[in-house]
Amino acid sequence: MNTIREAREVFETLRSKISEKKLCYLSSNVIPKHRLERIRRIKQTNSAMVCVSTQVIEAGVDVSFDRVIRDEATFDSILQVAGRCNRNYTSPLGDVHVYRVIEDERKRPFSSYIYENLLLEITRDLLKQNHIEEKDFPELSKKYFANIKKCANIDKENLLQLIKSLKLEEIGSSFHLIDKKYATASLFIEYDKKAINLRETLNKVLKDPKAEKFEKIASVAKLLRQMAMYTIEVPLLREKLEGAFIIENGLIVVPHDNLKYWYDEDVGFKRSGEVMIF
Repeated sequence: MNTIREAREVFETLRSKISEKKLCYLSSNVIPKHRLERIRRIKQTNSAMVCVSTQVIEAGVDVSFDRVIRDEATFDSILQVAGRCNRNYTSPLGDVHVYRVIEDERKRPFSSYIYENLLLEITRDLLKQNHIEEKDFPELSKKYFANIKKCANIDKENLLQLIKSLKLEEIGSSFHLIDKKYATASLFIEYDKKAINLRETLNKVLKDPKAEKFEKIASVAKLLRQMAMYTIEVPLLREKLEGAFIIENGLIVVPHDNLKYWYDEDVGFKRSGEVMIF
């Protein structure tokens, strides 16, 4: 899915029809600890499973699905998610289906919140034919980036050269989403006892007047790496966060006592109904 709200709506619909053991949800609103656990479960299960995800699954996630259903996106993004289909060659063929999902309220494609219209139009033109095979990817990819360069002269990241060697992961990181038009903030979710202990330990280290400078820096760096497993980034204005959470040592904290109000076991950080990406 293209937005977190869209993914959540699909997940909520499916959870009433599918056993929770056969269903999982991934987005950047879910802390990395839970994302890794769910990816591990997907990889280890021997039975059919449905995974509802945002773009977090597109790059750098080594999972394989028999079938992929993707909301409309740019061609490079479609190629990346296609790389998660039949990745382990467990079937003769894998199927990737692309649909344009329209938001009910505004009658607007969810894809338009994420991608530039020029890129979507170029992709739609490439996908006019109903059936595309993997062998067609290289030629279609060349056409895609050539058309981008022709229409907008934006081959600043040497994308055409990357596509010649099909370095799709690099293409995705070089040219994928539109520029962010909102501020993001890092939230530390105090989910369990380990998270509570990490926060308490960080406070002790920072307040220790006897600690040697470089030893303190090393200790803080180690703690922050561990705390990253409980940290997410959300597009919220800082002034809204200051009234709701604890701000200490440069961190915005969702304390364990308030967890039920701000973090859901299945879908992660709770927000309003506005559009969220990733």
